[in-house]
Amino acid sequence: MKKGKQQNIFKGVVFLALCLFFTPQERIQAESIAEIIAATDKKSAEIEFKKVKDKKTAYEIDIKIPVFHNMKDMLFQMKLNHELKKRANEEKKEFIKEAKEKEKKAKGKKYSFKQHKLVVNPKVMMNSKIISLMSENYVYKGENNEEQKINTLNIWNGKQGKVLTFASIFDEDADYKAEINNIIAKQIEARKENGESNLKGIDNFKSVKKNQKYYLKENTVVVIFEQFEQPLGYVGVPSFSIPVQEIENIIRPDIYRVLMNN
Repeated sequence: MKKGKQQNIFKGVVFLALCLFFTPQERIQAESIAEIIAATDKKSAEIEFKKVKDKKTAYEIDIKIPVFHNMKDMLFQMKLNHELKKRANEEKKEFIKEAKEKEKKAKGKKYSFKQHKLVVNPKVMMNSKIISLMSENYVYKGENNEEQKINTLNIWNGKQGKVLTFASIFDEDADYKAEINNIIAKQIEARKENGESNLKGIDNFKSVKKNQKYYLKENTVVVIFEQFEQPLGYVGVPSFSIPVQEIENIIRPDIYRVLMNN
């Protein structure tokens, strides 16, 4: 017997037994158990990373482009893959152009030129009903000109696929900014009390934005702050992990269920 049929029979037997031998209240729990079993049995999307490497005297590039397969919304998947490839190629083209121009200028004026580097390393943080990617990007354009960036991509992998902005994961009527700002402010104070030394510049934190960068993982929303969002002199990319239980009152119920059952 095929594995899929065996799993379906097993789930059916378990659910029937629970309904026959348990009280109505316990049947509600049985339904929840059945939903969880069904959710974990669903096939996740497949994500591969296309490697692009190129090295010349002016530059070195090492990037990975995510390519999605077997998403529930095939049209959305096609558009998404096209857009990600387009953006990566545009960024690569612009980076190479700038590096070559600076190398040529350095040769003409006879001063030293430092090879430029671009590294893009995406990682899958979550892959179920929600797909969440976090990409660590490193850009070097000579002395005193290097930066680390974090890019994120969050997707609802349903019959109608869509990109999940930060604002869209919360209830429409929720004052999510006030809640999140309060949590982050408390975490900053706690880190200070613990003597963390990498908080320089974060003192001026005011508020999250509608398009705030973030990623999702099991039971957690991780808020990211770009280097340029903080005052000059800040080193690193600060992030704040927020347990989803703390924001159950403002996060969308469907998002909450996925994060809790992932």
